[in-house]
Amino acid sequence: MTTLYLVDSSVFQRLPHQPRVADALRAFATRGLFATCLPITLETGHSATNGAEHARVLELINARRRLPITAEVEQTAVALQSALWDGGLVRAAGANDLVIAATAIVHGAAVLHYDTDYEHIAKVSELNHIWVVPRGSAT
Repeated sequence: MTTLYLVDSSVFQRLPHQPRVADALRAFATRGLFATCLPITLETGHSATNGAEHARVLELINARRRLPITAEVEQTAVALQSALWDGGLVRAAGANDLVIAATAIVHGAAVLHYDTDYEHIAKVSELNHIWVVPRGSAT
């Protein structure tokens, strides 16, 4: 069975200046399929530094399979936020990361990332997440 990776914007943001992340992403590409969703597209586009980079980023991301934000994803995101509160992790994950995690859970994907928020979400859910490179090894 092929793994579906929902590639977080924290990975895309490191590609231009972190060869180790780019190498790791290529290795993951040989093991599964890459996907995206609206919050990832918007976050990555927001971090672009100029119009040309924005266009390049959107082209890169739009080449991925798009996972829809459904009513089930919305309900799951709210449930994740409640679970964080109930687990004493209050504001351990941002709103976009909750939607991305919920999208991964609903669609059976693993979040490929470089962001601690997903570790916190996984503590209170069945989120499958993978650091693109080991934590602390990229900036």
